Amino acid sequence: MYDIADKYQAAGLKDLAAEKFYRACRHFWDKPDFVTAARQACATTPGHCEGLRDSLAKVVSEHIDQLIKKPEIEELLKEFTGLAFSVLKLKIEAD
Repeated sequence: MYDIADKYQAAGLKDLAAEKFYRACRHFWDKPDFVTAARQACATTPGHCEGLRDSLAKVVSEHIDQLIKKPEIEELLKEFTGLAFSVLKLKIEAD
């Protein structure tokens, strides 16, 4: 939905999709499908669209102590270095 809203420049729909994605990430961060959703969001959104990636970075940084122990999260952060950098930046700003 986010991609379609971006393509057709429907800002309200794009914001709504990003907000719902953020809520879902906050709720399901410790579930196996989180990594699948994260990878899909990073792989399919254009580089100029930070909405979904920002949501992922916030959630990962909030739960990094638990998530970093999962090999699939390690792979995700290696594959999408922009996400890894955003997580690192948020952690530094939080301290």
